[in-house]
Amino acid sequence: MPDAIYYLGYGSNLSYRRIVARIGWCEIVGVAAIDGWCLGFNKRGTDGSAKCNALDTGIAEHRLMGIVYRIDATQKRQLDHYEDVGFGYKTHVMTARLQQRTLDVLLYIATPDHIDSGLAPYSWYRDFVLSGAVEHGLPRQYTDAIAAVAVQPDPDADRDAGNRQILDTPIEELAVRTSAAVA
Repeated sequence: MPDAIYYLGYGSNLSYRRIVARIGWCEIVGVAAIDGWCLGFNKRGTDGSAKCNALDTGIAEHRLMGIVYRIDATQKRQLDHYEDVGFGYKTHVMTARLQQRTLDVLLYIATPDHIDSGLAPYSWYRDFVLSGAVEHGLPRQYTDAIAAVAVQPDPDADRDAGNRQILDTPIEELAVRTSAAVA
């Protein structure tokens, strides 16, 4: 793959269905961790709910976990759009551990003006994060912490239904839809 970019999905993009629905097929490189960082649900989304954020705690025992995907430059531009780069998230490159090696990965981190610890995620958003964590076999303690995150119902029933449908749609169908939308 020319111009390969290694992207760490740690929020809703943990779900392979979610990322395929957004950018099409991409290679799963593996489970990764970044020490001294943790997962938070404190980024204010454009819909008024909480989204995931990578938090620098400086505590060596803390671990931000995610899935490294190999994507190309076109897919990165698509992700930049979905992640509101410049309007809430910024890109950041860090070193992550994958089993016995390290790899520089791109991730999205909330800008300070979009952090709000008083928000809760919509239930469908948390379900993307949780389903991805379970799908990729993240540790039970990690998935339990995600499952324990307080949620709120989405007042937009169509948005809720549309996102939940992604979780229930065969991945091949999602990839076909994404390919058709990009073409």
